Amino acid sequence: YPATHLGRLLASLSAVSGVFATSLLTSALIKLLTRSSDEECAYNFLRRERAIERLPHLAASVIACAFRRRRRARQQAKGGSGVVRVLSAFAGGLSTIRQHRLVE
Repeated sequence: YPATHLGRLLASLSAVSGVFATSLLTSALIKLLTRSSDEECAYNFLRRERAIERLPHLAASVIACAFRRRRRARQQAKGGSGVVRVLSAFAGGLSTIRQHRLVE
């Protein structure tokens, strides 16, 4: 610890200058890491384009899920034992896999 008044003054000045230098470094780093308005606009454009590309696949998935639920509801309405329902669902899954393999 500083013992004289001059030593205490120098310690205080060095502490204040250290805090000031750290704040300047932090503000410069934040300015480098934030996007400009043009960069933000380009980023939003790319996100929108990527979402548009994914939209047909997502729509097809939703439609396929709706048809599967409808088919499952019809099968359950017809009745039958639980084993028959499980086997028919398994067969439906196999046919779906075969169809996907034929398409690919």
